[in-house]
Amino acid sequence: MQNFSSNAELNNQINPKKLNIVAYFDQPSGPEFDNYRKVASLLRDDCVFWFGIGEAFRPELAKGNRLEFRPLNVSLQWIMDKCVPLVREITFENAEELTEEGLPFLILFRHPDDVQIDKIFTEQVARELFDQKSSINCLYADGKKFVHPLQHLGKTMEDLPVLAIDSFRHMYLFPDMKSLTVPGKLRQFVLDLHSGKLHREFHHSPDPTQSSVLPASSETTFEKVRIYFTYIEISDRHK
Repeated sequence: MQNFSSNAELNNQINPKKLNIVAYFDQPSGPEFDNYRKVASLLRDDCVFWFGIGEAFRPELAKGNRLEFRPLNVSLQWIMDKCVPLVREITFENAEELTEEGLPFLILFRHPDDVQIDKIFTEQVARELFDQKSSINCLYADGKKFVHPLQHLGKTMEDLPVLAIDSFRHMYLFPDMKSLTVPGKLRQFVLDLHSGKLHREFHHSPDPTQSSVLPASSETTFEKVRIYFTYIEISDRHK
């Protein structure tokens, strides 16, 4: 986040070619300021976040803390579409913040040098899940760093790329990465989560139609995976 002491300073420093989020706060503390700081950290690569504090902004603060967008002629939906990319990277640093958004994860574990699969995954998400942005978080993860979740899924670096849904109760493996680009396959996988089919087949036998989820290990294993995403061990951070 970038601090400014006056609107004149803000106007001199702001880049009108970028998407800017400007906030005015009475003081640099409290739930609203803390939430703004979290969002700024999460979306630091997509938007520029500014904040002004205190008496110098009394007119702006007349009705309480204030948030505005620059340029001003954009809608909130446009801001959300531009500020929150379709696919984001999950890291040790932002895992807890992503979890706090409350949406299940669709995670692509891949080798960090595999640029091609990143492109393919992003294209498929844009094509198949354009209307699911508010119901699932599409993410990619460095398979070398997130080795523990892969191990609990029964996978290794040699199995990358691996695609899975984390519902925070279970994890469900996408059955065949070769079918990722088959029209409708990725979308059906996500819709099966929302309909309860993946959860039902996890506990019982597959539905009469072909199952969308591969057999997996115990619930305890999946809970451990979730914990790794939200409370990463300190030793892993410094490897």
